[in-house]
Amino acid sequence: MKRLIPLVVLVLAVSGLVSGCSRTAQEPIQTPTPTVSLPTLTPTTPTPTPASTALDQYISQKLNWTACEKVAECAQLLVPIDYNNPQSGNLQLALIRRPARDPKLRKGSIVVNPGGPGGSGYDYVKSSGKILGPTVTLIYDVVGFDPRGVSRSSPVKCLTAEQTDRFYSSDGSPETDAQATQAFLLGREFAKSCDYSAPGLLGFLGTRESAQDLNILRAALGEKKLNYVGKSYGTFLGAEFAQRFPTKVGRMVLDGAIDPNLDADGFAAGQATGFERALQAFLKDCVTRASCALGRSTERAQKRLNLFFKQLDATPETVGNRKLTQALGILGVAASLYSKSSWPVLRSALSQGLQGNGAGLLALSDYYSNRNPDGTYADNSLDAFYAISCMDRADTKGIDATQALATKLTENNSSTFGSFIAWGDTPCQSWPVKATLQAGKITATGSGPIVVVGTTRDPATPFEWAQSLAAQLQNGVFVARDGDGHTGYRQGSSCVDQAVDLYLTKGTAPQDGLFCA
Repeated sequence: MKRLIPLVVLVLAVSGLVSGCSRTAQEPIQTPTPTVSLPTLTPTTPTPTPASTALDQYISQKLNWTACEKVAECAQLLVPIDYNNPQSGNLQLALIRRPARDPKLRKGSIVVNPGGPGGSGYDYVKSSGKILGPTVTLIYDVVGFDPRGVSRSSPVKCLTAEQTDRFYSSDGSPETDAQATQAFLLGREFAKSCDYSAPGLLGFLGTRESAQDLNILRAALGEKKLNYVGKSYGTFLGAEFAQRFPTKVGRMVLDGAIDPNLDADGFAAGQATGFERALQAFLKDCVTRASCALGRSTERAQKRLNLFFKQLDATPETVGNRKLTQALGILGVAASLYSKSSWPVLRSALSQGLQGNGAGLLALSDYYSNRNPDGTYADNSLDAFYAISCMDRADTKGIDATQALATKLTENNSSTFGSFIAWGDTPCQSWPVKATLQAGKITATGSGPIVVVGTTRDPATPFEWAQSLAAQLQNGVFVARDGDGHTGYRQGSSCVDQAVDLYLTKGTAPQDGLFCA
């Protein structure tokens, strides 16, 4: 996939802002013809068997690793569709690993997850040999996987490319009752499309199931305990595993943490605050530079940016045969807040946009959404995002309450992102199956030390979320990075990197509350 800007190698559709930036309608979408078949539901036993016995077949499986992707080895992991009825059918999850660089020093495996939900751990490991520090990769196999419903693992596919375009570009700040109704209908039709495409699978794609898949993977790797590095949404997956299997937790790092104790509205408020904080850091830097077209004070820059987005809402800019809408413009800005190294690109794109040329912002939004130049999408991350998110966090508030939340977030949290984040959850409000998780504290009582990393101006997973998760965990160890961008490990802080690498290689946990520049 073509990389347009030097963002961190993470799935950028982390928990709510992909939804928050572009999830309302100009017109309802139509239910598509299914583009992917359901997996074959192969019985794992010929006769009814107790669940524990049926599950043993998965726990005891052996992986068949074969050379792949020039730099790695690949395998398939068999997991039950329904853990309450494991003999009813199964799925295959795509695995990839980079073997330890020194086989003589090898200590085992570390599983990594890049976030999302909907991110491909397979692509994460395939495309980057720098996920972990060199002292870690020397002695550990680095293992990635596509969670159920994602990419190569029974992918759920709801929308066509054209419908995905419409979804990303649609109005995220409805001002009239008619616009609000269209926004809500777009979310409803998205939900119907997913139900139509994967009716037998949709109820089993949540983090509840994926956490149990991690335990099957741990056993198949021959590990008594799971060593794990999860970023962004991957922290939620790791925390859920730790809550369910605390005695199976090995060396675990949760970087850019999600707070599991937040309901849908609290989650939205947190992300609005996080992105606004990151935007203000960008604007503060921008106004000191000659190339900044927004003015010479942050107040002036904010007003000019808000006016620009208001103008896009009224009259999108033409870019070839496409339009830069308000939603796509805001998505382009959001994409650039994931890494400080992207700020120069954003300054240039905004300068062009203010002069009527939206090509730069459109390119940034395309990068974020994994849209190819030919109009196709490189993966099913949007569909998987909702298929997983809507199973994890119940939200049935309806149009009026959504509009009220949008107003509240715009006034109290972010004038730029508030409305888009509020309206981004409309598919989950019409989801055809009930959420399988509820908001609540995760303590992982009985686990060893779990390292939680938070970054002070992280846009997508605010610093306070990492603080909260570390405090909830019985043995949480908090490490702070004072900086910009999403996540903290391997993001330029030698202090963070040394602390995490020492923990992963030697088992020596950092001092709780370690603060790194």
